[in-house]
Amino acid sequence: IKKGAFNPEIILSKKDGLPSDNIMGLFFDRSGSLWILGNRGLARYNKKSRVLQNFDARDGAEISNHFLRNFYVAPDGEIFIGTNGAGFNHFYPDKLTSNKNPLTVFISSVALPDSVINISRNFDFTFTHAQNNLTFSFVTVDFSIAPLVQYRYKLAGFDTSFIYTGRQRMARYTNLTAGSYIFYVEASANGRDWYPAPNPVKVNISPAFWNTWWFRLLVLAFIGTVVYIAYKYRITQINKEAHLKAAYEIKMNELEMSALRTQMNPHFIFNSLNTINSFINSNDRTQANQYISKFSRLIRLILDHSRQKKISLADELSVVELYMQMEQIRFENKFVFQVITDPGIDMDTVEIPPLIIQPFVENAILHGLLPSDVPGVLHVFIAKQQDKIICTIEDNGIGRKKANLNKKEDGIKRESHGMEITLKRIDLFNKENKLFDAVEIIDLEDPTGTKVVIPLALVESF
Repeated sequence: IKKGAFNPEIILSKKDGLPSDNIMGLFFDRSGSLWILGNRGLARYNKKSRVLQNFDARDGAEISNHFLRNFYVAPDGEIFIGTNGAGFNHFYPDKLTSNKNPLTVFISSVALPDSVINISRNFDFTFTHAQNNLTFSFVTVDFSIAPLVQYRYKLAGFDTSFIYTGRQRMARYTNLTAGSYIFYVEASANGRDWYPAPNPVKVNISPAFWNTWWFRLLVLAFIGTVVYIAYKYRITQINKEAHLKAAYEIKMNELEMSALRTQMNPHFIFNSLNTINSFINSNDRTQANQYISKFSRLIRLILDHSRQKKISLADELSVVELYMQMEQIRFENKFVFQVITDPGIDMDTVEIPPLIIQPFVENAILHGLLPSDVPGVLHVFIAKQQDKIICTIEDNGIGRKKANLNKKEDGIKRESHGMEITLKRIDLFNKENKLFDAVEIIDLEDPTGTKVVIPLALVESF
């Protein structure tokens, strides 16, 4: 459109408000305004005011496709414009007034997978985390231009801009995350003038309970409580183990001191000194010297071993053999003895509590062999059996039944505390090393005698 010789051209297009970029005809009315016929739609441009005005069905115009040059300007200024099969429009340009009313668009419903909510007055909804698939429906009530209405929508909080949907009157959203959203919809008849729905719909989707802050706080509190309880339980167990260990140490010390007092009881010392005195009186210096040497060595070993919690099996057998040698001398060879060991056992590395075997040997000599009328035989067997050491003490004495009967006839009521203490020490040592076998005392019938089987946990020093 030329404004003058020195004025630049004015270019009008759909982006400037034309109903279409496909122009089928141009003409001027009597007032000099330019009428523009698109393949669809009608517009008037006032070159003085530079105002572009569109006319559509809301102005009473028949909207249809236009043919090329299908217009006529009558002498009185009335304009006739033909349409494609829909009749024609005729009007006086100077009598036209714009009475366009804005389009009214409504959001009619929100559909869930299992129900449909019709919207009338409530525009604020709250759904659960499982109700996160939504379909919004909307409509414009204007029957005259219904075929021309187009829509666009946006879900604030999800969409970053409006989505153009044409004549489609639905908007679907699936797998929405928990949060707050606002659904907007707008309608337009010409693609230029957009009219929003007066009441956008607010939707709040609640999070799943496992995604809520209070649930996470509860889980953290629960985990903290479990950790604290486990910590307190462990501390209690450690303290309990410490107390048990301390009690065990105290008990072992008490038993070891009791064992020491038992081993060095006045009767044994008195009898040993009487034996030495008899050798001196009989002027048997060789026997006296040998016995004194053995006696002093035995006392020294007992004192040394009593200071240790564990000694080697070799050291323990040294005490036993030395004791049997002294008793053999004292009782004038009334019995013979033999210590038999398993060649597969390293006597120097296997450790046991001190003063464990000797009390059983002493009991066999004093209560089994000495009262017997037959030559006494005493055997000490040491064998290895899987994860334990088996010590067997066997004699051919009178047996426990007759020994108990002799005690009653002699009026002896004193119980052997040494044997009781030794049995407790063996039990504590084995339980500490996860062995729960008990000491067995077996009466032999043919020939008579007694066999004591002592299981000891296999503990080795490296």
